[in-house]
Amino acid sequence: MSYINIHSHKQSESDSITVCNIDVCNNNFSIDKGVFSVGAHPWYITTDKVEVIKSTLNSTVSDEAVVLIGETGLDKLCDTEFDLQKEIFQYQIDLSVRYNKPLIIHCVKAYNEVIYMLKKSNYKLPWIVHGFMRNINIANDVISAGGYLSFGVALLSNTNLQQVFKQLPDERFLLETDDDETIPIEEIYRCAACLRGCDIDTLKKDINKLYTVLTTNELR
Repeated sequence: MSYINIHSHKQSESDSITVCNIDVCNNNFSIDKGVFSVGAHPWYITTDKVEVIKSTLNSTVSDEAVVLIGETGLDKLCDTEFDLQKEIFQYQIDLSVRYNKPLIIHCVKAYNEVIYMLKKSNYKLPWIVHGFMRNINIANDVISAGGYLSFGVALLSNTNLQQVFKQLPDERFLLETDDDETIPIEEIYRCAACLRGCDIDTLKKDINKLYTVLTTNELR
């Protein structure tokens, strides 16, 4: 059974299913072999690119190799005007509904706004917060609103995050390598299995099942 890496910026050479992220704000990209997430990251949105971003998203996310839309979301610490971030996030919410593909979300100090926009849109699809590094209260807020959490390399050494991870319900989390591509996904699985008190094969089975559910119509 394969390791699932839900968020990376490069294709893996190991025996894993890696969802490789493509940001449409970067003009140099192609969808080739593998599976992908496609979105517009809030860091790279500029006013002069809005129409091009929307057009490129609209023409790209329908590809059958695209299993997730994003990473998209809101970031209160970046330079992009917040209203502009919300406009492009809303556009990707709408695309997600239109093409029946879940969102993978980048969120920094804007969880209330992200959850509010999803609820206001009557969003019913699953959605994933990638690179989660916050507390159990925010984790519970995300899960209660229908979201899932993805953990990266920070899980290896952040003791507070490890305590959060231990408290999560089964089948509400995924794993990724986005924050340090030099660390293999297998190492993150080993750490996660130890924290959860299970063997790696059980963890792989559970995450494979969740990945299948998220990327097919089973939760729709």
